Amino acid sequence: MNRIFGAFSNVKGTVLYRVRLPAPEGRCDDVRAALVDHWLAYSYFEDGTSAGGDGTKGWRVVSVEMYQGKKPDDVTRSLELSSYSNATTDFTTYEQAYLIPYGVTALSTTSTRLGVTLKNLIVASRRHAVHSVPRRLLDPRRPLGKPSPSEVEEGLVTYDAVLPDDARLTLSHNYEVANVRQIMSAPSRLESTSLVLAIGLDLFLTRVSPSGTFDVLSENFNKAQLVLTIGGLALAIGLVRPVVRRRQLRTRWYSA
Repeated sequence: MNRIFGAFSNVKGTVLYRVRLPAPEGRCDDVRAALVDHWLAYSYFEDGTSAGGDGTKGWRVVSVEMYQGKKPDDVTRSLELSSYSNATTDFTTYEQAYLIPYGVTALSTTSTRLGVTLKNLIVASRRHAVHSVPRRLLDPRRPLGKPSPSEVEEGLVTYDAVLPDDARLTLSHNYEVANVRQIMSAPSRLESTSLVLAIGLDLFLTRVSPSGTFDVLSENFNKAQLVLTIGGLALAIGLVRPVVRRRQLRTRWYSA
């Protein structure tokens, strides 16, 4: 038994993405999805008996990215589009599936005020834990072989079908967050930081910095040295300013 999962345009109602997923024992309530910008991520359980599958039983996360145009650098100007134009559905889709070592109860993504920071996928697992999966691990463009120099420059790493079960990616640490049904994210005042709230039998609030705290001074930053440097520059400006003014005045007299 199969079920249909898809993404639709809320303007035209056009099917943007559609896939047929297995329905183990006739169940259809295990699919979770998150959509942000042009990135779609969804999870489901594979019982290993579906036709066309690889026979591997377990939970999967599928990452889908949609890019404008049918070929590279194929860009359509917004002035040339309308809600009735078929060009709105002319895009290229990249997708890749990954095995995840735990069951999924909810999915969401991080969000920041300006959208400069990379987005992580926030996953609530049946282990009663909340995880943060970096987007670079879910990039569907990850090469199957050794990355080329251009791919390395983009931060792409070699494709691995199994996502790592890394304790450092667990936001809830050793605390149990039971039966999470929904995950909400909100931007903070810092562009590097996103606030994540997991809602279930328990409430769990934490902060995530997918690109690191690039707008926060580190704890070992030498603030005294910074104050001395600024003070020295201010003193130097105060001493040099009268000299410059006298030279400018002298130059005006001679030029007159």
